[in-house]
Amino acid sequence: MSVGGTIQRDTLHESGWGAVMPDDAGELLTKREVAELLRIGVRKLERMTADGSGPPSVKFGRSRRWLRRDVMAWLEAHREGG
Repeated sequence: MSVGGTIQRDTLHESGWGAVMPDDAGELLTKREVAELLRIGVRKLERMTADGSGPPSVKFGRSRRWLRRDVMAWLEAHREGG
């Protein structure tokens, strides 16, 4: 597992090494989780996704997910002020 940003030996992987993304940056989030993170309603997120103004998402068949790092980058890019 990861300790202090370095990759440590992991006995769960056949190779003995495993990479862990810091802060779960690659975690896939549901629309409810993204809406909670952004402090907006699910319907608002759905509208933003439909019109292209929301954070980028990935679609798997009928399911849609957001990478945590993409949501955080989108949030930072839309930050106003100092």
